[in-house]
Amino acid sequence: MPPPTPVLVADAAALDANVAAMQALADAHGVSLRPHAKGHRAPWVAARQLAAGATGVAVATAAEARILLEAGVGDVLLTTIPAPGRAAELAALGPPGALTLVAHTPALVAVLAAAAADAGRTLRVLVDVDVGQRRGGAPTPEAALATAAAVAAAPTLELRGVQGYDGHLQGIPGAAARAAGHAEAMARLDAVVVALSGAGLAAPLVTTAGTATAALAAAHPSVTEIQPGSYALMDHRYAAIDGVAFTQAAFVLTSVTALIAPGEVIVDAGTRAVSTDLGAPLVAGRDATWVSAGDEHGRVPGDVGDLRPGDVLRLVPSHTDTTVVLHGAVVPA
Repeated sequence: MPPPTPVLVADAAALDANVAAMQALADAHGVSLRPHAKGHRAPWVAARQLAAGATGVAVATAAEARILLEAGVGDVLLTTIPAPGRAAELAALGPPGALTLVAHTPALVAVLAAAAADAGRTLRVLVDVDVGQRRGGAPTPEAALATAAAVAAAPTLELRGVQGYDGHLQGIPGAAARAAGHAEAMARLDAVVVALSGAGLAAPLVTTAGTATAALAAAHPSVTEIQPGSYALMDHRYAAIDGVAFTQAAFVLTSVTALIAPGEVIVDAGTRAVSTDLGAPLVAGRDATWVSAGDEHGRVPGDVGDLRPGDVLRLVPSHTDTTVVLHGAVVPA
């Protein structure tokens, strides 16, 4: 019997197949896999990824870091640049050495170093590099080098390497255009690696990539780690991208609550159950569409004439990352 709706579920068999496929890709190229957990926020999913060979997980927020660290994950990377006001919280989060942060300016490095000193810990830090995303990373090799030098000089910080996430490439549907953009992004990242090496600053960790660029990044000579996330659960946006061959594992189960017409029903999944930032969810297995009818209601016209109140439909999220935050948990199915 399905759980009460609306609920976000993960098909465990499809999830495990996706996890195995991405791990095989990383292993084939000799790079580490650090799955991004913002797409599931679930310790039980992270446990499957780690058991398959992942070296750690990535997260996008302090709250996600806390969830995974408290679940016992011993290597967590917070991939977003922290606000200075979060430094004290982050410096004290989890067991010593379990959390790695990113920084993009010497000023932020100074804040993190002071917070680490106050916490009596050494913090691991990556230099965050802008490879085209334009979301705050160090914009030039010179800026990245200054940040790296500041980290290396701080007694409470440990320079671990560089991060260059190519998020601006993830939604490009065509493989050729995506590859061209990736080559430009990696040239920017390589320039930073060369600059650090020339200054005698080692960058043992060079981490990058999302689901759509994982294969390209894994094959790039300077990359040591990839951090895709959406591959595990998938959504219909990624399914439409050329070369992304993973199975849909995440579904929002929703119940019919009312019959409006022979070809139209109301369901209990509205915009508080499915995100619409990248479009409406798809109705799995039916020639029907979901349309928002409010916070708690969806309208489904189409091939639904056989349905009755209580019947359950499966919705395929357009963007699983932003759908998962609307639910308290991802439930295995």
